[in-house]
Order: sequence, then C-alpha cells, then structure tokens
Amino acid sequence: MTGAGPLLAIDTAASQCGAAILVDGRVAAERLELMSRGQAERLMPMIAELLAELSLAPRDLRAVAVCEGPGNFTGIRIAVAAARGLALSTGRPALGVGRLDALAETEAWGLGLRLSGGTPDAAPLRLLATAEARRGEILAQPFEIHAGEAPRALAPLTQGEAETLVPALAEALASSPVPGPVRVCGPDAPRISAMLEAAGLAVALGDLGDMADPASIGRLAGAALDRLAAEETPPPPAPRYPRPADAAPSRETPPPLLAPTPLPDTPAR
Repeated sequence: MTGAGPLLAIDTAASQCGAAILVDGRVAAERLELMSRGQAERLMPMIAELLAELSLAPRDLRAVAVCEGPGNFTGIRIAVAAARGLALSTGRPALGVGRLDALAETEAWGLGLRLSGGTPDAAPLRLLATAEARRGEILAQPFEIHAGEAPRALAPLTQGEAETLVPALAEALASSPVPGPVRVCGPDAPRISAMLEAAGLAVALGDLGDMADPASIGRLAGAALDRLAAEETPPPPAPRYPRPADAAPSRETPPPLLAPTPLPDTPAR
C-alpha cells in the first residue's frame, strides 16, 4: 500500500498526550504534553490544532497511527478508540504500533539508524528497550537495529521483575551476531545494565526515559504501510499487553446464557 500524504500519529499510553503529523516521514507538526490525567479531553483538540496548523482536513490524512501499549490501561484505550474512530469517519487505515517498538525506534533515530534519511553505513546495534510497569515490574524487549530498517525483535515483549527477566533477555541478546555493547534504555537502565554485565554482556546506557516520541510511532506505521500490497488492509489497532488482565472473561468460552427466572404469581388485590 505505497503512497504519499500526511500521516497522523497519536500516543496516550504513558503519562503524556502526544500527536504528530508526518509528511514523507518527516515531522511537519507535533505536540507533546505531560499529563497523568485528562488525555481524553485533550487528545482531540490537540489533533484539531495540528490539522489547522497545516491547513489539513481529517480526510487529507493518508493514515492514522496509534501506540497500542503496553502502558496506562485507560490511556491506551483513549488513543486506540480515537484512531479507530478517525479511520472509520475518514475511510483511511489505522495502524497500531507497540510501545517498546516505538521506544527502540526513538533511540535508534537519535543514533543515525533511521528508517530513512539516516547514515546508510551506520553500525547496527543490539538494544534492550524497557519501561516501567505496575507493582515495581518492568516491560522489556530486546531488539536488533539496522540502518534503514524497523527494529527487529529478538524475543517477545515480557513483563515482570527485572531480576526474573534478565537471564532470558541476556540470552536473547547474546544470540544476535551484531557486535558491540548492548544499549539499554528506560528509567531502570542503570540497574538492568549491571545485571546484564554480570551475565557477561558489555553494555552502554541509552535514554533513561520511557515515553516514545509520537514521530517514531508515525515512522514505524508509515514503513508498515509501504510494505503492504496495493489492496491489503492493515488489521485495526487494539490494546496490547504482554499478559492478560487480572480479571477478564474467557475469549474461548463465552459466558453462559441463563434462562430467565419466571416471576412469582402476583396475588390478586
């Protein structure tokens, strides 16, 4: 599904409300506001501001990209619902991008390993993207990154205590033939780096934040669109979590339908 045109990217998966419009892979307009609450009220006005800044209407968009998470439960649903609503009203595709993928792309972009317009002969690297999760846990995913390509996951996204996750993460990173130190990004990067060093890996600290740049979401979505066949439609975005919620109905077994209980006869008056 190759093509040109502005692409809108939105993100409320963490303590922020962010949106960007990219044209030919470059940021034309962007907003990023830190907030732990109020994304539902701020997101659509923010999108309207960006469109007005570029004299665009929603139907002028090529597509809408959204961060699917993991992250804030409510925030993810706000952005996913907005993206799907815009797609439905404009007839344009909506694409979901994982938060750890976007964090890896954000880090790679700053190092010259860009999807387009970067340094073609930049050395590839191994990267461990992490983010804070609830109850003292972390989200983590190891990647291999090459210039001109989207981050390649070396293992699935995981969530848990760092001490529990690091052995498998170190093994996945060690399996990559890419030389050089492993770059670790995220708020807990110093502690995780020490664990990886104890496991025998050389490491380098990256960005200590865990909020993805909305532009990185747009770049990954644009690259995914370019890889689609002419008539192929991307699957609609949906909230992404490494494990199911603590309490949720079964997807395989629908809840039983209970027969209505007849009301007792009402005594005549």
